Amino acid sequence: MAIIYSYPTKTTPNNDDLLLISDSQDGNSTKKIKISSLPGGGASALVIENEGVQVAAAADKINFTGVGVTASAVGNDVTVNIPDAYVIEDVQLASAVSKGTALYISGPAHGSGRPTVDIADATDSTKMPVVGLALENYSSGQGKMLVTGVLDDVDTSNSNIPGGVLGNVIYVDNSGVDNNLTGTKPTGTDLIQNVGIITKSGGNGSIQVACIGRTNDLPNLAANNVWSGSATGEVTPVTVSKLDVLVGASGTVLTSSESTAAIQLPAGTTGDRPSPAVNGLIRYNITNSNLEAYVNGGWEVIALAP
Repeated sequence: MAIIYSYPTKTTPNNDDLLLISDSQDGNSTKKIKISSLPGGGASALVIENEGVQVAAAADKINFTGVGVTASAVGNDVTVNIPDAYVIEDVQLASAVSKGTALYISGPAHGSGRPTVDIADATDSTKMPVVGLALENYSSGQGKMLVTGVLDDVDTSNSNIPGGVLGNVIYVDNSGVDNNLTGTKPTGTDLIQNVGIITKSGGNGSIQVACIGRTNDLPNLAANNVWSGSATGEVTPVTVSKLDVLVGASGTVLTSSESTAAIQLPAGTTGDRPSPAVNGLIRYNITNSNLEAYVNGGWEVIALAP
């Protein structure tokens, strides 16, 4: 007959508490064992935190997920490999933003050292260039931005990114408001910065983000303008007309009556003549040292060598 004993319950055992066991390796003789001698005994419960915020007080499993993340075990040793393919920065958001919104540096660093960012606008040079995309939906205050890497689970449909198609480059639009990405290259005087490529389209799409911190395309050029480069590599638009023939070193347009400079024509041998040719071509023939033009279907000398 089984004998049932009534004992008080202890909910939190100590390491020195004893248990009675039947030792299968010693003829099932009764023995005592300390709690601390049990497998895993004496160890405190595993607490899981996410950046200091407790997720689980006594976890018995950790699940590693994410693109490229792998975990392997050899005996009791577990190795987790997290690929270094992302650059994520802590920021101070001046406005509420949605996931994927393009951000620029809008002010000095927060007291914590986080840069202050806000919504970028391609029409305003003070709100460009973009330095990252919002990692999640945030209210104003502390948040994160993705500088490089893959932004997953973001709406890349045409309703959210107009003109966005799988494999297409996406740009900052000229709205100046939340969800400020477009798949259409800006025109007119808007600044042009591509910030990524759509790698998965749809409501739960993905963007391969590359925010390099500068507008990486020449600004759009208005009609009847040419670029004039400076010694520092900067470009300035210069308006020209049909009578303008030169752009001076200062970027000033010169007409033929104003200029003391000269135009150097294309030069080559008789054998280098373009073929087929069209009426109106002018060149310097180095074979016979003549200035020649293509007129009425044939090459004619317009200035003989002295």
